[in-house]
Amino acid sequence: MTILALSVVLPVIAGVTRVSLTPAPIRLLTLLCAVWLTSDVVNHILREQNLHNAQVSYILTGAEIFIVSHLYRSLLSNRMLHKQLPIVAWLGLPLGIIEWYLVGGEINTVSLVIEFVLFMTLAMVLFYESTMRPVSPLYRTLNYVLVFYFASSLPYNFAWEWLKDLDFSLLLAMNYAHGIIHAACYILFTWMIWRSSLSYSV
Repeated sequence: MTILALSVVLPVIAGVTRVSLTPAPIRLLTLLCAVWLTSDVVNHILREQNLHNAQVSYILTGAEIFIVSHLYRSLLSNRMLHKQLPIVAWLGLPLGIIEWYLVGGEINTVSLVIEFVLFMTLAMVLFYESTMRPVSPLYRTLNYVLVFYFASSLPYNFAWEWLKDLDFSLLLAMNYAHGIIHAACYILFTWMIWRSSLSYSV
């Protein structure tokens, strides 16, 4: 694992050490980062053992849908979404696994697209709500960073599948750029966790 990949450790450490000082959305962010860290470690181990690791991406997508749906539920005031998002979360949890059994393949195209559309929709709803009611600048920033994170991940996943057999040098450059983007997001997540712990009281 590279230093860029290991940067996800930062928000996990910050979140775990300050868990009692952070509000629910930030605790869910910490859980999401912990899932990303676990996924990276498992992927690394499987690659080192020359084992197939495509299933990890399928499982990760379901976990992301579950956690991020609950995260946005804790941020949004829309009553209808408050009722529906837990259902979406539980339906999304097995989505990747179902796709693996029905379709298979190196990349979970269907669940990734569904995840992207869902997250962008929730992000736009929160942005709209922020124009109608006060929303903490910290949570507005969290919304923007999550959009940036997932908006950069979807094209990367599809481009990786297309480039892996065509241009190895371009693939390496894309991996490095993607790692920098994610590392920047992890640093911002770490700052958000630390900042929220200073102003939150149980």
